[in-house]
Amino acid sequence: MVNIEKKILELLNEPYTSTELSKKLGINNRIITKLLKEMVNKRKDIASKKIGRYTVFWRPISAMLEKIKNLEEQIKKLEKENKNLKEKLLKPDEIDKLWLKLEKWKNYAFKLADFLAFQKGTTVSEILKETGAPLEDENS
Repeated sequence: MVNIEKKILELLNEPYTSTELSKKLGINNRIITKLLKEMVNKRKDIASKKIGRYTVFWRPISAMLEKIKNLEEQIKKLEKENKNLKEKLLKPDEIDKLWLKLEKWKNYAFKLADFLAFQKGTTVSEILKETGAPLEDENS
């Protein structure tokens, strides 16, 4: 039921009747109607209105604006983390640590390529071509 609710929420950016939603989702209309009524009662970001014999459900723009605001906050947080990481990487000792890790990984990668080449009966350069690794570093 939780998965169905998520799918309904994704679709309610536009107004739908329960019948239209049931056709789109391929689920029994009674189940969709029951879920929609429960969702309207327990959630404030879903609106409904009776038009004739149909009830139309949708998510108001305010809910979308709130979602956009949350996404903007997440972007600002990521930008701040990125800025902190850049500042950290500008320190010489951090760059040295990363360089050592890269060298260790590179040595391991070439040993692994050599082992794979031995098992497959091919050359290291063919293994590196398969993985897309730079070949000019093979001899160093």
